[in-house]
Order: sequence, then structure tokens, then C-alpha cells
Amino acid sequence: MENATLSCAVLGCGLMGSRHAQTLRHTPGCRCVCVHDSVIAKAQTLAAQIGVEAVSDYREILKRDDINAVVICLPSSFHGDYGIQAAEAGKHVITEKPIDISLEKANALTEAADKHGTLLTVISQNRFLEGSMALKKAIDEGLLGDLLLANVSIKWYRDDGYYTKSDWRGTFRGEGGGVLMNQGIHYMDLLLWYMGDVAEAGSCIMTSRAILETEDVAAVLLKMKSGAIATITASTSAYPGFPERMELHGRRGSAVLEQGKIVLWQQVDGRTPPTVVFDPPDPPDLDAKLVPFQRQYRDILAALRNGHPPLVTPQEATRVVDTVLEAYRGRL
Repeated sequence: MENATLSCAVLGCGLMGSRHAQTLRHTPGCRCVCVHDSVIAKAQTLAAQIGVEAVSDYREILKRDDINAVVICLPSSFHGDYGIQAAEAGKHVITEKPIDISLEKANALTEAADKHGTLLTVISQNRFLEGSMALKKAIDEGLLGDLLLANVSIKWYRDDGYYTKSDWRGTFRGEGGGVLMNQGIHYMDLLLWYMGDVAEAGSCIMTSRAILETEDVAAVLLKMKSGAIATITASTSAYPGFPERMELHGRRGSAVLEQGKIVLWQQVDGRTPPTVVFDPPDPPDLDAKLVPFQRQYRDILAALRNGHPPLVTPQEATRVVDTVLEAYRGRL
């Protein structure tokens, strides 16, 4: 599929739907054909901003020949259901994290994509930051030696309005969990990408606000199959909010990743971190928040054109959800 392109319908017209629609507009080989939301006024507003069509009926999208992919930016609990319908209609599926809040739905979505020969991937844009990718390369090259310990800190602040303006945030029905399943899942993905599979997981979690069903404070302890140990502390109630951070310690060196940048690196042989160079953004002044999304869309296009898996596979995305659910099951 040397000349494959992505002609996308964006489902969900909130913040993330808008970001994806804007990214698609600026990425050669991609285009946003239409947007969809259960609240048609939201779809119409976004459609007017970017000059595309607003579609009220998802079934219409699935029947259209000018659309070959759906981008799912809906509440987390809808990802599997909408993705399965798209795959069965022969559409590629690009979904925001998590792949779904249910392992059953995640596996069913993967099976549907495999059965119908469509691409399935999950947005994990933090992998496409220079520091994140350089650290992965360093680990793969053995520069840090065997990894022994990782510490992740995600201490953000979301005011009450972040939750109360939505009918699904902070609910088990909509999110399947709180800070671990939503915000923390970004760094859980990086952690497993770097350190491999988990043998055991446990957590201590707390819900500190009456407006929430789900946890907004959490600590997780992971024992990796390699024998390494990892911890994650996460919150959306850590006023005023702090940069997310990962500390990695191996037998031959240590590294600290903060907001996608390597801010500390010490290696026993004096080796420096590998250099990672991405193609420049298009256009050059593309909003910095959209740059890692564009890089992931370029990876998706390359996967379609060259017949190889995308960097973020559905199996990896499912493993991340499985680990979060295991941490919940191991709650103290």
C-alpha cells in the first residue's frame, strides 16, 4: 500500500477530538473528512472551525467510501464498541487511550481488526517525544544495563470543573478508574515499553473529593518479570500541579525523564544518550502540543504503506490496561 492515505472521521468533538482534527489537517497523507458527536452542536462548532462536515449518525460514517479510518476521541468506555463497528465496516481504527476500560472489549476490538484486515492502534503520543524515544533507544542498546528500579511521579491538578462539566469523567462507567486509568496511563505505557511485562501489581488509592467516584490519589508498586521494581505515584489533586517525571536506574547508569526530556543522564562509561531526530513538523510553526500527535500519525501512515505494525500495537495497549486493572485488584 505504497500510496496509502488516511481519510478520517473524528468521533468526539471535545478537546482531544479538536486536537486530532487539527493534526490531520496539517499532516500530508491524512485528512479529516468529517466529525461526529452525540451532541450535534459540538460537532457543528468544530466542523465550522476546520471547514469539514458534521455528521450526526455514526452508521452513515461506516457506510461511506470516502472514509477509510475512524479516530475515536469518545469517553473511554466507548472505545471498544465504536472501534469494533468500524473494523467490521473495513475501517482502520485509531483510538485515544486507553484501548478500552474492559479487557474483554479490548481483545474483541483487536480480534475484529485482525479478522477484517484493518489497522488498529492507540494514541500514545508521549512515546514520540525526543527524550522518550532516546531513552527507549538507550535501553535497547544496553547503555543503562539491566534495569533495576523505576520511579514515576505524575502530580497534576484538575479543578472540580474538569470533572463536573463532563458526564463521564470521574465515573467508573465512563473511565473505568481515575488518575491511573486516565492520566497515569501515559507513563504506565512508557514504563512497560521500557521495562517489559509485569509479574505482580498492587496499589493504595484514595478518592479525596465528594464529586468523584474514582481515585484522584494513587500509589502503585510493580514487580517486573525481569525482577526489577517500579513505583508510580499519581494524583489530579496535587495543587498547583507539577511536571511528570520518571527516574530509571540500571546497573550501568541512570536517567531522569521529565515532560518528555532527559534532564539527567549518568552512564558508567561516560556514554551520552542516543540522538533521535524526527522529521520537522509540517507546517514548521505547528502548535507544539500537536507535534507528537503528528509524529504518531506519520508512523501510522508508514505502517500502512510499508506493511509493518505501528509503533503502538493493540497488544501493548491492552497490556497497559491489564496492568492498571491488576493494580486495582491488588488494592491495599
